Amino acid sequence: MKQETARGEVVTARLKEALTAAAIALSASHNLTVTDRSDLPRQDWPVYVLDHLRELLLIERVLAALNADISTGSDLECGRCRTNPSRTSA
Repeated sequence: MKQETARGEVVTARLKEALTAAAIALSASHNLTVTDRSDLPRQDWPVYVLDHLRELLLIERVLAALNADISTGSDLECGRCRTNPSRTSA
């Protein structure tokens, strides 16, 4: 049982690390103005603004859920039974 818990903690730590790295990478290009025409700098067209807000918010929510302490009665739900795992019997 302790080995499974330790393995779960390692997986969770790696997942947090990967999500944090992804968030940093997306943040670096969020709201970046780009063009596919180097001969037309700062023209109205064709210029695109990258928007990664939805992805960044999703990552933020997942990291918050991973950091939540289930034993304190957080709002996390068990996906199989749709009940709060902090209120179910072990």
